[in-house]
Amino acid sequence: MSVVIAFPSRSALISRPNEPGLPWRALWLRRLRDRRALAMLDAEQIRDAGLDPLALREEMLKPFWRA
Repeated sequence: MSVVIAFPSRSALISRPNEPGLPWRALWLRRLRDRRALAMLDAEQIRDAGLDPLALREEMLKPFWRA
């Protein structure tokens, strides 16, 4: 299984997600995409990245509106 890494658009580079000017919808969408990408990782990829599987599961299961 391959993981697709999306590069940020030019506008995303100008306004970072932690800046107050970023609309909440864009932030929520980014969280949703990131958590879906995490959910697609297999056990080997998780180990290779040095991620804790339990912490990863907690992050994936968070609703998109929670940081």
